[in-house]
Amino acid sequence: MEECWKTVPLRSAPVADEGQPLHTHQPKDLQPKAYKSLAANSNWFTSVLSKNNGSKGKSAADAAAVAALKQDLYAVAKNKDNGLKATESDKAKILALASELIKRNPTKSIATSDKVDGTWLLVYTSTSGGSAGKLGPFVGEVLQKIDTAGGDYVNFVRLFGGLVEGALVATWEVKGANEWKVIFQDITFRVFGIPLVDKKPLSGQAGQWKLTYVDEDLRILTAAGLTNEGKPAKVSNIYVLRRV
Repeated sequence: MEECWKTVPLRSAPVADEGQPLHTHQPKDLQPKAYKSLAANSNWFTSVLSKNNGSKGKSAADAAAVAALKQDLYAVAKNKDNGLKATESDKAKILALASELIKRNPTKSIATSDKVDGTWLLVYTSTSGGSAGKLGPFVGEVLQKIDTAGGDYVNFVRLFGGLVEGALVATWEVKGANEWKVIFQDITFRVFGIPLVDKKPLSGQAGQWKLTYVDEDLRILTAAGLTNEGKPAKVSNIYVLRRV
């Protein structure tokens, strides 16, 4: 930090002639008024430092709280097959933890934020259908890949390390600061890389996404299907996803 206080020059004391009394005086620059001004500026500086340190302390506390909530959520959701094996107690805990995180959402206008870009792994959902990765008797890994600049969205379900894969392609319309209308376009199923169903159209199928939380490594949203009249279904499901 640059020096902000200049040294006040001291005047040399006069040398007395022989037989003459020596007269000294206090420089005007060092009169009490100047000291008061210095003290006032010093108090202001101390006040600013105190406020800044308080803000940093609050930010650090918030970050620690968010990290703890995430850790607890991941711990409860672990080994639950994307939520399919979660007990009612597990579901209640995850919903409570997600609600606390949503209160701390750091991103405004999630619907247009590039923070949603990338590949996301499903950690938990309250649905029990294909969106949870369930294909027949098996449960696979669910990934969402989003590119906001290109308008691309693909939802993958992968079994046996990707030997079996389903890919659901969609696009979306921004309906609000934190809302998407997701329009499903087609679906493909591959086994050993060979397409069994190739880009089967899904005309008229759409959903409403309420985007409630996103940061550098976590997304939380709720989704509901849309009726033929364009109204959201009465039942919505929560989705918790982690960046990979």
